[in-house]
Amino acid sequence: MGKPTHVKIEVYDLQGKKVATLLNENKSAGKFETTFSTDKFKIEEGIYLLFIQFNGQTVCKKIISSK
Repeated sequence: MGKPTHVKIEVYDLQGKKVATLLNENKSAGKFETTFSTDKFKIEEGIYLLFIQFNGQTVCKKIISSK
């Protein structure tokens, strides 16, 4: 099993405002799942950017919220 690394997953609106932090902790190597509830974070319908940071890398994905 690999050495734990810090993982951060955040959601931003298209104006650059952070609307949610889904994960911000050390994780061991492997697959993980997290649930993103728009009701919990009071997020409106629309397009958002999901940033995943780990091992000095940042991955950005577009997500669409609809009710």
